[in-house]
Amino acid sequence: MRKGLLQTLKLIAFLAVGLVLLWLAFRNVNFAKLRDLLKQADYSWLVLSIIFGLFAFISRARRWVLLVNSLGFKSSTRNAFYALMTGYLANLALPRIGEITRCVALGKKEKIPVDQLIGTVVIERTIDFFSLMTIMLIMIFTSGDLINLFLKESILIPLQQKVFYLFGNTWILWVVLFLIGSCLPLYDHPIQKKAS
Repeated sequence: MRKGLLQTLKLIAFLAVGLVLLWLAFRNVNFAKLRDLLKQADYSWLVLSIIFGLFAFISRARRWVLLVNSLGFKSSTRNAFYALMTGYLANLALPRIGEITRCVALGKKEKIPVDQLIGTVVIERTIDFFSLMTIMLIMIFTSGDLINLFLKESILIPLQQKVFYLFGNTWILWVVLFLIGSCLPLYDHPIQKKAS
């Protein structure tokens, strides 16, 4: 009975925290205006994005199952998918905690050691990194001018404008002073020399 009471209290506490967070998120929302905007929205793009997103999540879960099976363990795609979704949910609370959360969730469900599941996530991330670098190199060699223009217009110019807005031209003075200060030789103070 005590265990049941503890579970009920945990559920009530999480529900209360969730309600408080929802109130904080929506306290300044004009629901009448939101309803009007939702009536005017084009939902075809939303449906299309849900379909492609679902396909991406299922394929990612399947890729994870292939990595887990290569270790000699058996896991279903369904359980891997649910664990993956649990990880994404955990990322909303604390960024990057989802990777560990999904390993713990699948480990408990399929009786697989969590440390080995974390190894599969590291392999996944390594594959993702090299795939992204390959795509980026292909884009640089095939469309370098367009990427340069995009970076200049979307990142460098707005960043420069923000720096000038915040500091004006004084940032140049601070950079020069920092460079001079870092180039000056370090020396011992005469008083410190006498004391030693």
